[in-house]
Amino acid sequence: MVNRLWQWHFGRGLAANSSDFGKLGEKPSHPELLDWLAATFVEQGWSLKAMHRLMVTSATYRQASATPHTALRAPNSEDPENRLLSYFPIRRLEAEQIRDAVLAVTGQLKLEPAGGPSTDQLTPRRSVYGKWLRNAPDPILNVFDLAEPFQSVPQRNVTTTPPQALLLLNSQMMLRHARAFAKRLEEEHPSSDEDMVNAAYRLAFGRAPRASEREAALQFLKAQQQLLGSKGATASTRGFAAEKMPYRDGVAAVIAPDMGGDALAVLDSPSFPTGDFTIEANILARTVDKTAAVRTIAAKWSGENQKPGWGFALTGDSSRRKPRTLVLQIIGVKQDGSFGEEAIFSDQVLTLAKPYAVAASVKLATASAPGEVVFYVKDLSNDDEPLSIAKVPHKVTGGFANPLALSLGGRSGKGGGFDGMIDDVRLSTGALKQEDLLLGAEAQPTETTVGLWQFESKPSAFKDASKHGNDIVPKPTGAKAAATTRVNAMADFCHVLLNANEFIYVDHPRERDGRLLPRAAERE
Repeated sequence: MVNRLWQWHFGRGLAANSSDFGKLGEKPSHPELLDWLAATFVEQGWSLKAMHRLMVTSATYRQASATPHTALRAPNSEDPENRLLSYFPIRRLEAEQIRDAVLAVTGQLKLEPAGGPSTDQLTPRRSVYGKWLRNAPDPILNVFDLAEPFQSVPQRNVTTTPPQALLLLNSQMMLRHARAFAKRLEEEHPSSDEDMVNAAYRLAFGRAPRASEREAALQFLKAQQQLLGSKGATASTRGFAAEKMPYRDGVAAVIAPDMGGDALAVLDSPSFPTGDFTIEANILARTVDKTAAVRTIAAKWSGENQKPGWGFALTGDSSRRKPRTLVLQIIGVKQDGSFGEEAIFSDQVLTLAKPYAVAASVKLATASAPGEVVFYVKDLSNDDEPLSIAKVPHKVTGGFANPLALSLGGRSGKGGGFDGMIDDVRLSTGALKQEDLLLGAEAQPTETTVGLWQFESKPSAFKDASKHGNDIVPKPTGAKAAATTRVNAMADFCHVLLNANEFIYVDHPRERDGRLLPRAAERE
């Protein structure tokens, strides 16, 4: 037990083979110390707290990592592996600690009371509460050596690999975290760049920046703001982020609510259906709205109840029917000749952070017979899960055509933006039958297809794969247009901090601001 505790604090036990003491195992580096710790542990009533306190207040634990005696660290020295602990070993945080540190620093971590059901990987709770999905692991946990859950691991591997650096530097996930970090700093310290830099260092590294670091950071922010301003960052055209959707090949478009409905817009076309139609997509919802407002998958509508159009969406947590259920809103002419909205609910509840193939096959009403929308939901993470089908009648006969663009992941008006991933969106004329739907299969255009958007880089992420050429016309996103160059520059600076070794590693510095430290403060 005490050897395991020592391993936890120092990265390696006094006996390196933690689970296999014996003649064939490696001898302890300090056998007398190991015996004394074991005896003390028993004498103190098997108190783990007392043993933790004893170790972290020891002179050995309080040593600096950066020792001035460089000869001690040379390969040809008497102790090249630092088994005798002449200085404190630099240690990398474990996978769960890295994920939790990112969420805590950026202000996203939900410190809810302990217990309750496990949560998906996109829910910002501590990693100990996260579900383990073998075929769709959390990216951070996966690359930073998380142990397999089905075997006992006395000591985790600690590797240094290119995928780790590439994930931190290039992934859209880390860019989102950097923007959240910058948003937190802007909200808590809006008065000056210097206050934001000081707060950023304190949050990320648990210390104030040195004078040289503060000056370099302020110079970076100034230069970055000038660079962004010169590029016309607030008016430039921006594409969308792309990531792999779990259980799917290729990439999907990553959509955020603040992108605006015109971020992925397809201009009005004579080929767009004015009668029966079918809309399909593969989706993964990260969140839904806390109110009754919907998150739109696709729409040809402004969101105004007195204007014609349609929208395919997910309901919010406070929906009058069910939360996280598919809904088709059609605003048009009804059987009685009136004009207005009809919200058609599927009552099929979707789980957040899980990929689905969804579809709505719309057959319009006639003067003598009601119409019908057939909703399809297929769980792409579980082949054994049966296809869910819901048939819902409605009274709309038509009249929903308009000159607006078709918006993917939003509406032409404000609000209603999707939050998650969208892939393989297909719009077809006619109410397709089940055997004609994609439902997660490889997307292909047919004679009834008026638009198929797959978001792959070749031939173009904005290309319509159908013969109609209804390509996406990229526009500035709402987030880009609304953000100031200062916040964008701060997000870039925050991204740098989240990539720093000091953020990922536990290092005991010898001094801070010229003062000798009796014991370095660790980031929990």
